[in-house]
Amino acid sequence: MKLRRDIFQAISNPTRRRVILVLLMVGPEGEKHWGKVLYISIVDKESFKAKDGFCDVNGTMNKELPQNY
Repeated sequence: MKLRRDIFQAISNPTRRRVILVLLMVGPEGEKHWGKVLYISIVDKESFKAKDGFCDVNGTMNKELPQNY
């Protein structure tokens, strides 16, 4: 999988207050699963804090499934 450079640069930009990514994962049978990552804080080349979980195509979190923090 190729990481888009513009997405990585947006995550690494310390001037942004929040970065939210909505990702599509496609399984071997063609099934689609959406995930959302909210980057809370990023220290360039050192660490990051994020909250993520499964969501729908619009980025609405699925509260019935677990989320990571």
